[in-house]
Amino acid sequence: MLLGLCGGLAIGMLMGLLGGGGAILAIPLFVYGLHMEHTQAVVASLAVVAVGAVFGGATHLRQGHVMVTRGVTFGALGIIGSGVATAVSHRVSGDHFMLYFAALLLLVAGLMLRGAWKSRRFSSDATSLENALPAKSRWIPDRPILFLVSAIAVGFLTGFFGVGGGFLIVPALTIALAVPMQWAVGTSLLVIFINTMISLVLRGGQITAVDYSVVAPVMLMVIVGVLGGARLSSKVPAVALRTAFGVFLLVVAGSVAAAEI
Repeated sequence: MLLGLCGGLAIGMLMGLLGGGGAILAIPLFVYGLHMEHTQAVVASLAVVAVGAVFGGATHLRQGHVMVTRGVTFGALGIIGSGVATAVSHRVSGDHFMLYFAALLLLVAGLMLRGAWKSRRFSSDATSLENALPAKSRWIPDRPILFLVSAIAVGFLTGFFGVGGGFLIVPALTIALAVPMQWAVGTSLLVIFINTMISLVLRGGQITAVDYSVVAPVMLMVIVGVLGGARLSSKVPAVALRTAFGVFLLVVAGSVAAAEI
């Protein structure tokens, strides 16, 4: 259980700091650390991530860093992906599921490292973006296809893997709508909450198959972590954090693949 508590704290901290990414650690935690079957792990992950997004999002909302209309629109579009994911997920075996998950970890690691590299290269642009007013961001997407595809993809990943998808939401908001990074992080937590709740509703009866006496302590630590992470989000160097987290995900991806092959 100590592993579950520490894992929950780490997941929450990363959600609060980065607006996503940390939630992807929930599946390995529940499958390997707490020995859940993969379908139960997905439901448990959705529940934990939803609660973390509520508390983290509330903190960002009080700081004025959540764009509600944009977040609700992005989340609503994700219903398409969530529906497809729920329809196909029960056809995938546990071994194949974890191999697919290892591939997802590699994708997220690549996005994290690429984002960190670009931030270092264009540090002056990043600084001006951080200080930009949210009112300057566009409501009509500059890249509408990217916005639509990202929203559907996030919905699918949330429904299939039980992850929040913040690693796609934040780039989509910053690129397609020119949302400043701090507001993108806060808004992504609103999107994560919407997508996870939709996926839980679509999974219906699977919700009761989870042992919540195991999930509850993890959920509590996620809340503690996400509240702390949200408060520190403007103080911690995001570039260094993304780089370290990206490298860590590469290690986790290799470990998951090795365990399943």
